[in-house]
Amino acid sequence: MIVQSDPMGLTREDSPDLIISQIFQSIDDQNQEAENGIESTLDLLHFYYRNPIDLNTCTYSELRALPFIDALTAKDIIDLRNELGALSSLSDLLVFPSISLKSIQRLRPFVYLSASPGTSPLSSSHNNYPPRTQKRRTTIIQSVAQQFEKPFGFKRPIEEGGYYGTPSSISTRFISESSNGINTKFVMEKDPGEAFRKISNQKNAGPDHLEIALWIKRNSFVRQLILGHYTLQFGQGLLLSSRFNSTKGSNPTKDPLRTFSRIRPSASRVEGKSFRGIASHFSIMPPFSLVVFYSNRDQDATLNPYGPDSSLGVTTIQRTGLHRTRSEMERKDRLTETTAGIVFTYTTPAIEIGYARYTTAFSHPFISIRPRSKVFSGSGLKGWSFFGSAQINFTQTSWEVAKSQPGSLAILTSVLLKPTPACSVLFLWRHYSGRYFSFHGQGFGERSQLTNNETGFYIGYSLELSPRIQSTFYADVYEWPGINPRSGEKPRAGFEAFGKIEYKPRNWLSGSLQFRYESSSNRSQYFASAIQGLYSASRRTRLSGTFRLEFKHSAMLHLSTHIQVKQGTINGIKSYGILAYQGLTYRPSAETKISLRFSIFDSKRNDSILYAFENDLQYRFGIKSYSGQGLRDFIVIKHTLIKNVLIEVKYAHTRYNNITNKGTGNNAISTRRIRELAGQVSWRF
Repeated sequence: MIVQSDPMGLTREDSPDLIISQIFQSIDDQNQEAENGIESTLDLLHFYYRNPIDLNTCTYSELRALPFIDALTAKDIIDLRNELGALSSLSDLLVFPSISLKSIQRLRPFVYLSASPGTSPLSSSHNNYPPRTQKRRTTIIQSVAQQFEKPFGFKRPIEEGGYYGTPSSISTRFISESSNGINTKFVMEKDPGEAFRKISNQKNAGPDHLEIALWIKRNSFVRQLILGHYTLQFGQGLLLSSRFNSTKGSNPTKDPLRTFSRIRPSASRVEGKSFRGIASHFSIMPPFSLVVFYSNRDQDATLNPYGPDSSLGVTTIQRTGLHRTRSEMERKDRLTETTAGIVFTYTTPAIEIGYARYTTAFSHPFISIRPRSKVFSGSGLKGWSFFGSAQINFTQTSWEVAKSQPGSLAILTSVLLKPTPACSVLFLWRHYSGRYFSFHGQGFGERSQLTNNETGFYIGYSLELSPRIQSTFYADVYEWPGINPRSGEKPRAGFEAFGKIEYKPRNWLSGSLQFRYESSSNRSQYFASAIQGLYSASRRTRLSGTFRLEFKHSAMLHLSTHIQVKQGTINGIKSYGILAYQGLTYRPSAETKISLRFSIFDSKRNDSILYAFENDLQYRFGIKSYSGQGLRDFIVIKHTLIKNVLIEVKYAHTRYNNITNKGTGNNAISTRRIRELAGQVSWRF
């Protein structure tokens, strides 16, 4: 590991993985939906780590491409540079109220300062880090993982619903990029149970999943041109979203990752989250820009006969990306989706205004299986939205108004106040009507990968009580006024609150204490007979607390302690869960890193399931769920064998004390223990 320091006490570690861990650590006691965005965010951070941004020459849009830089911070950096002419030190940024020392620490690995006129590049060696490369950089990552205990699906005959393929998971990732030029990226993968060969007359010859993108970056009229797979992120995500939302976390006033418009090449193991076709970003006449995109992709879908002619219609879309059994193979690529659209934006450091519109056509019409929800049926979908943001002094406002046709409106608006580096407050209001629908949007809401028909108000604040004490809090109250069109749940209302306090008495010691409270109720009606209706009310609450302690003994040894408790209540019936783990990271040399974790957990019911973030092998990490009673431990060894060749190995072992059967159906395992082994080799040249 390479570490550099300066008089401000800042350090720069030779890996963006640490930033990823800090960003996502707060979501470990929620569910796994946030996992979808980790991979693409890591891709982006690695790109800017290898091709850092020059703060003395970059544009506002280039700064906003970094996922943790909000609009106020980006505007202040540009304003300060315009005033001073050039920055000589990162500490110059502290004069603005929106920029704190913590913000600079997070920004540091991904930027550098070119020498100002009349200044030697070595005169500020503590703060000027030249680009690590302006040449082409190619990375190849090959990984294999397998669980030794085979689920029931591997033991059943294929004719009875068993799996076609082997228990192993195999993936290959290729990235070739430069800061300004032609770049390529692709990933191919097969999940456990999927076959790598061609099965009868099905469509999967070779890897089950393949994504590839070729994109060109230029500082000219055509800013970007992407061929292949890509994602779109515009406005607040109501109409077009890259499928990631991490606003509800330990940084409750963070920019919701919605206010900056961008297109991005995609090569992700998460299937069904990207477009496939062509997208181009034109700089018409700065600050005006235009994005044009076209996509033709296949979706897994269930088709059933309908109508007098028994033609086939879509009842459900499967987004798991799993093709292991005969029934899953029959649903593979049954639906073709064709989408075309434009996005027009006006962007300056003070304001952004945009208009987006798309039209989607499907090869088969959708059948409405819940007529009362009145959400979507037919062979096509149209949508448009107006979005924007504005920054005035220490205030940022963001908004989007979207409409789906057929359908109705969705509205989201927020105000961020940041009067000092120590204090920020975010207010956010949303209203998504019952008939609003978008296949490509993901608005801020209640843990859904699609926009629910809900109304809610959110408030969050972050307050630095002292240079070593940070407190954060948010509260969110929401209501689903009608039937939830995705899950079929009846009208529901809920409240969620989160609080966290972080204390760092020494540079080598830090701790945090956080709580989360969730309460929701839904009303359901069922008929016991044809003449009498009976009603029941369901109320759910969850209360969790988490304690973390980080101890950096030296550059070689790092210890982390995590304790989480949870109480779940459904209609007055309570259940409890506890998770405690001790982590250790040891670096015997610059080439070798060893990570250990030992966990103990006890969670006997679904409403008290616990989650923990596991960042182990690069691109193979996520949120692990803990249910039942038992122990889990794992070891990860990373070693640089020769220059630019990294070998990673992980072995994990989970033992259950109170059960001998884990899972249901094809996922059932008749054993008290589960062992996992994963290996990965990365070449960089």
